[in-house]
Amino acid sequence: MVFSPKYRGKILVGEVAEATEETIRKICRELNIEVIDIAVNVDHVHLFIKYPPKYSVSYIAKKVKEGEAVEY
Repeated sequence: MVFSPKYRGKILVGEVAEATEETIRKICRELNIEVIDIAVNVDHVHLFIKYPPKYSVSYIAKKVKEGEAVEY
């Protein structure tokens, strides 16, 4: 998956990049998703994951973009 901030703004630097990665990893842990690789660039995030079949890609993307994990 690839995510980008609104208007592809170059805001993912320093502490913001660290907080973004930490939040994504936390959400993935809560949903039992294995993060194989993650790369936070200045204007987008690459996320390579292994996830349980009970979740759709759109559900995972929604939860990561919301910044919170709630199982259904």
